[in-house]
Amino acid sequence: MKGYDKVKIKPSPKKIKKSDVDEAVANLRERLAEFRDVDRKAKKGDFVTIDYERVEIDGEEKPEVTSPQHPVEIGASQIKDFDKGLIGLAAGDVADITVRFPSGYGDSELAGKTGKLSVKVRKVQERILPEINEEFFKKIGDFSDEDALREEIRKDIQNRENERARNDACNKAIETLIDKNPFDVPPARIQQYIDHVLEQLQRQAGENNPVPSRNEIEDRYREMAVKTIKRYRIIDYIANEQKIKATQEEVDAEIRKIADQYGQPFETVKQALRRNGTTNRIRNDIRERKTLNTLIKDADQEA
Repeated sequence: MKGYDKVKIKPSPKKIKKSDVDEAVANLRERLAEFRDVDRKAKKGDFVTIDYERVEIDGEEKPEVTSPQHPVEIGASQIKDFDKGLIGLAAGDVADITVRFPSGYGDSELAGKTGKLSVKVRKVQERILPEINEEFFKKIGDFSDEDALREEIRKDIQNRENERARNDACNKAIETLIDKNPFDVPPARIQQYIDHVLEQLQRQAGENNPVPSRNEIEDRYREMAVKTIKRYRIIDYIANEQKIKATQEEVDAEIRKIADQYGQPFETVKQALRRNGTTNRIRNDIRERKTLNTLIKDADQEA
């Protein structure tokens, strides 16, 4: 493996702006919002609970289309005709709404088609955002005032941005080494990877999500398989050359985080993770992270 000791990619995290914190505070208020039933016509920003009494797509009735499982926010839909059709309706109203599904709509069977929806409104609600006051601070944590809350949010956003930038730098470092050290991946390893993907998809499949054929999966995931296997081989080579491994103290520190997260005794969690094999995964994750750290440059390093 040539040149791995000379690869030093510097992470480039973005600087967190006031607007980033403003957006996070707004999202936090939305998550803690309360919903109140209103006896009036719906308007933009309201949430309506609806049932589909009849659905036609390009003139053909589709009884298999189910009603939304959650209230619909008026103004948030990708289908603007749908939003317009809901405005002005009150609880108990029934309306026929004609919509044109966008060409890039998520459901490919509906994309670009015309739908006629007979909709019954069961409930109209308005969203009540909480005021930023002492009660709000107590609800989300022990913050003395808004400045303390915003500073904690800023730190959290910055930490996540630093991690994103670090991951990008690690990926660039691996790509650089792949380019400098071309090698083939044994076909058997690729097939093992495809088998693993197929097994995962079969576990996650539901009645409405049939699993693609193995050939389709191979076409879709072959390139990813090659990159993933090369990444593993490179990291494993460097770790062996540099004698990088996870110490027991590092493994215990990760287990302690998990124990604290679930409020369980450290030894109980440690034994459970050892029995189900998770400890080995933690050990491998630490080894990989330490190895990747040798390929990136800290922000305060010049070389």
